[in-house]
Amino acid sequence: IGMGDNVYLGDRDGVRTPMQWQPERNAGFSNADPQRLYLPPIMDPIYGYQAVNVEAQARETSSLLNWMRRMLAARKLQKAFGRGTLTFLRPANRKILAYLREYGGDLILCVANLARSAQPVELDLARHKGRVPVELMGRANFPPIADTPYVLTLPGHGFMWFRLAKGEELPAHRDERPPRDELPVLVLFDGWQSLFRDRVVPWRIALAEKVRAQLERDVLPPYVATQRWYAGKGDKLKRVALVDSAEWGKEGATWLVTLARAEREQGDPQTYFLPLTLMWEDAGEERLRAMQGATIARIRQQARVGVLVDALADDAFCRALVVAIGTGREVRCAQGTLRFVRGSLFTGLAGGDYAELPQPRARDRALPDGDRALRAWRADRRRSRVRRERRNADHAGLAAGIRRQPG
Repeated sequence: IGMGDNVYLGDRDGVRTPMQWQPERNAGFSNADPQRLYLPPIMDPIYGYQAVNVEAQARETSSLLNWMRRMLAARKLQKAFGRGTLTFLRPANRKILAYLREYGGDLILCVANLARSAQPVELDLARHKGRVPVELMGRANFPPIADTPYVLTLPGHGFMWFRLAKGEELPAHRDERPPRDELPVLVLFDGWQSLFRDRVVPWRIALAEKVRAQLERDVLPPYVATQRWYAGKGDKLKRVALVDSAEWGKEGATWLVTLARAEREQGDPQTYFLPLTLMWEDAGEERLRAMQGATIARIRQQARVGVLVDALADDAFCRALVVAIGTGREVRCAQGTLRFVRGSLFTGLAGGDYAELPQPRARDRALPDGDRALRAWRADRRRSRVRRERRNADHAGLAAGIRRQPG
């Protein structure tokens, strides 16, 4: 965390001072009287525990602690760092260290400036022509590699890590969501039941209310505000309340289908269909990485960790949704019923084979079915009603929908 050192202490005592956890008594290291500590905490006004401590750095996204967490997360995500082959590049500028790590199909380029001043470098990457360097920390796409030397400029003692991605591996649009390790953490104690005070034992009601409040005020608003389907662009969200919900399961998977009301500081609230799924770390790193753009928060339940994901990015949910629409299924919620309805355009879709499609540049998600596709258009309820009343032959009709019946 960058805590300081008392250089006036003899031997190695300077590195044995209490860990600076909090800006409280004894730096949060001990409740004992300060005189009873083996060594006193650092009192320096710049590096002392009142200025530099774990609690403060955990809240600051640009702190050394969170930077180190992001570095470790990026390294763990790429197995090539620890298991891949090592190939050194030999640029003309000897102040630059550059090498490639390759494992499986992953190819990582690492470039470091060993000088104190900014340095340019030309790298011979012609054998990887056509690949696109994707910076691992910010996930920005750099210009594709060509036959000519690849030019980079690094600041003094700077470094860059790239994943050399093939063209088909690149996302269809820029992902503005923060990296997974920067997302808020939601602590559950009993799966979906942790969100409902009427489904837990009495002594856990207060805890369930706290988890629900954190979800609605701290977790969902940042996610909803960055989505293309959210109509209130530029409006600050106070809360995204789950006004109705139901657990829906199929083939071992369980989702929480919800109606979420986005409450703005100014303007009328808007209600959206927002299905959620819990995806634990045992699902595999590749699948978790594929859900990056739809990841809402990190979750933890005792020793298990995972992520909370918008279920419309989950292929299993999309398959179940197509089947439910085709069969006219109903899902009973706490305050009503969700009916999956289909129109005349849906005829012939439900029985086909489900095929993969790339993530669309649309307001939401495409649900492919053979040589046809259903595009999930997630609009708020008021605009959905206006759209149904319009008859515009220039637009594709509604093939299916989800209707809520109160009561």
